[in-house]
Amino acid sequence: MEFAPILPLSALDGSGVDKLLSTAVSLYGQLNIRVETGRLNQAVRKWLEETPPPSGPRTRFNVKYAVQVSANPVNFVLFSSRVQAVTEAYVSYLRNRIRRELGFKSVPVGIKVRPSGRDRGQGMGDRGKKDRRSGQRG
Repeated sequence: MEFAPILPLSALDGSGVDKLLSTAVSLYGQLNIRVETGRLNQAVRKWLEETPPPSGPRTRFNVKYAVQVSANPVNFVLFSSRVQAVTEAYVSYLRNRIRRELGFKSVPVGIKVRPSGRDRGQGMGDRGKKDRRSGQRG
């Protein structure tokens, strides 16, 4: 949790309480930020261009789009082709960029990767769902 602030505080003499309270207000503000989908997707495209995902035959994937699905807690979903090829290292890279550039520098940021378009049903997020045609679980 390298992103979390560490503050000196003394219960004995009360030092650090002002800083603690102002940090709590700042963290609350960060937890409640909502990023517009258009702005988020422009940023994601820029980050993908600056540091492209791996492009080998088994590691190739495209992030199609991203959305913020909740605030407090802060969570995003990335819709991608070939979800199984998206590495935790690349998700971590995107999480760090979101923190740095979209205002979440001191709070946890969750990211889930789900399949997009015709790739749906092949990804990590669809395990256990019933197939609409057969009624069988996947």
